[in-house]
Amino acid sequence: MAFDAGRRRVLLYGGDVAGQGASSETWTFDGASWVRLLPATSPGTRTAAAMAYLPAKDRVVLFGGVGAPNDTWEWTGSSWVQASPASSPPARDN
Repeated sequence: MAFDAGRRRVLLYGGDVAGQGASSETWTFDGASWVRLLPATSPGTRTAAAMAYLPAKDRVVLFGGVGAPNDTWEWTGSSWVQASPASSPPARDN
């Protein structure tokens, strides 16, 4: 979960849904209500991914997670785009 300052919303991705296991859902919260989004592509099922807002690109960046490859994704405000950084840290957990 991370605060998307460009859109002034909290962004939630994935996680461990009680009784259902790992998730690949994207949700936003505007301070009053949660909305489930259905983007065409997504990072895939995972828990414990790291996320942070990147002001220079006005995007939220997601990295790795349990049950996921060592990958990097960016949230544009309407879709997930897989990033291909020149280098990245090793997987945090698998």
